[in-house]
Amino acid sequence: MIIDIGIEVKNYSKKTKDKTGKIDKTVICDCPNCHAKQSATYYCTYWRHAFVFEMKDGILKLIDHHLEIIRVECNSCETTHAILPWDAIPYKQCSLTAFLLIMQKVVLADNTLEKAPKKLQPSSQFIYEMVCVWKEFWASVTSLLRVAFLTYLESEAEVLQFILKNTKMVVEQYIKHNKWGIFMTHGRKQNPRKITVGIRGN
Repeated sequence: MIIDIGIEVKNYSKKTKDKTGKIDKTVICDCPNCHAKQSATYYCTYWRHAFVFEMKDGILKLIDHHLEIIRVECNSCETTHAILPWDAIPYKQCSLTAFLLIMQKVVLADNTLEKAPKKLQPSSQFIYEMVCVWKEFWASVTSLLRVAFLTYLESEAEVLQFILKNTKMVVEQYIKHNKWGIFMTHGRKQNPRKITVGIRGN
């Protein structure tokens, strides 16, 4: 898959369609699998959900964005890759920005899982799953901050605050250093990994 650092969930449709509202089929990019330059071209599209928090009538609500995702095929190695917005978490409906806001309400505000849903729309079960993802990636994110940003932080709150202030840069550096999407759990424990993750744009 290809994470486009220049596109986010909220403007994905606008950025990937022409003036008539049709998918832009002239897309071309490097292949994250064989690394051939400008070899991946339009192949097909598919639909996926991405939830983000937005203010509606003065209330913070979880809004579903239904995205038509572009998939490209490499003319060299014949692998296909979805082009995702930088703030989407691959294989999860919860966007990165929504995920971080949930962590902010739980970790920084020191809320229990029972209290957090009262401040947010998702259920405690959903929030618990997101907390588990945060715990799973805690070590690799902390290591990234030391290597890529020369930042030595010890507590979860400090690391989370750093990510909140530098979200896009952290996403970009995580992909470059780990060849993997941040907070992407699907396929992470496979050895060897069957999914290749690349980055596009700046």
